[in-house]
Amino acid sequence: MSRCETYSTVPSYIVDLIGNHNNRIVNQPNAINHTGDYVYQVSALTAMQATFPSLFRREFFRGPFVFNLTDMHQSNIFIDDDWHITCLVDLEWACSRPIEMIRTPTWLTNQACDEIAEDTSEYNKIRSEFIDIMANEEMLTELTSENISLSEIMNRSWETGTFWFSLVLASPTGIFSVFYKQIQPRFMDFCPSHHSTDNYQNFLEIMPWYWSKDLVRIAARKKQDRKGYDDQLKAAFGISEE
Repeated sequence: MSRCETYSTVPSYIVDLIGNHNNRIVNQPNAINHTGDYVYQVSALTAMQATFPSLFRREFFRGPFVFNLTDMHQSNIFIDDDWHITCLVDLEWACSRPIEMIRTPTWLTNQACDEIAEDTSEYNKIRSEFIDIMANEEMLTELTSENISLSEIMNRSWETGTFWFSLVLASPTGIFSVFYKQIQPRFMDFCPSHHSTDNYQNFLEIMPWYWSKDLVRIAARKKQDRKGYDDQLKAAFGISEE
């Protein structure tokens, strides 16, 4: 998008974020390992384009958009001896985002995003404590406005799966494993055979064809891209083909 443009709706922003992942597959030489990996990735991206309207609340499609520190992790938070926050650094990635994309930090339990489990997990216990403290602070400081409670929105996002969707949009490395682990099952609960291997295979046989009309042509080019990338890598490290 042009630097002078601003997103006015949540769907347009999400579609472009998914588009970034689509572009990575098309343009990154080592984006896929083999045909099965290609199908695995594009099936997830196709499903994400179909499912996001069910995970984001229509009432928030046109805002509010809130300031978000997108690079907020432990090493960017300075504290004193009493654990009071004294300074935040590395703010160059801060931006305004849809309010439902504000989520509890994934690093609360020092786990990668695709290692976090739900419900009975250690992460969920700490997340719940985090939300309870936030809700209390909102009441003490009257931070809620227009009957919107950020703690309530964040908690609901966890329960509905919006948490995971916004997370995978920002995670090029974890997007697919988290999708298949946390997002797809929410739409398959009432499918009679959703636990079967056959159902998973059916998903991979159907979904890729809706990713792009040029699915086959792109697949052939990506296989060549991968071979070229591997050849260059071997040459760079002086590895012979023998």
